[in-house]
Amino acid sequence: MTGDLWQSCFVAALFAIHPLHVESVAWVSERKDVLSTFFWMLTIRSYIRYAEHPGVIRYLPVFICFALGLMAKPMLVTLPFLLLLLDCWPLCRLSVVGCPVFRLGGL
Repeated sequence: MTGDLWQSCFVAALFAIHPLHVESVAWVSERKDVLSTFFWMLTIRSYIRYAEHPGVIRYLPVFICFALGLMAKPMLVTLPFLLLLLDCWPLCRLSVVGCPVFRLGGL
């Protein structure tokens, strides 16, 4: 989304080796975390695809993945706020007048 390959790879590597939720992988009873994270990532990817070429057919996977994620774990109720932040940066679909943070689209 940002276009910065190496910075994104570094953040992904930190996320991969950080032992924050090891129990989600080790215990079967914690599969709701893994399942909700999977649908969270699918929702984000589907939304980026929708933002590139808007249309009802492209919005349908966003809604379905979000609904499945909510069924896995109610924590995904905050995901629409994240999608709104993605619209501001890095997708630059919204512009907030008087707020210089949201006008840094290329950074």
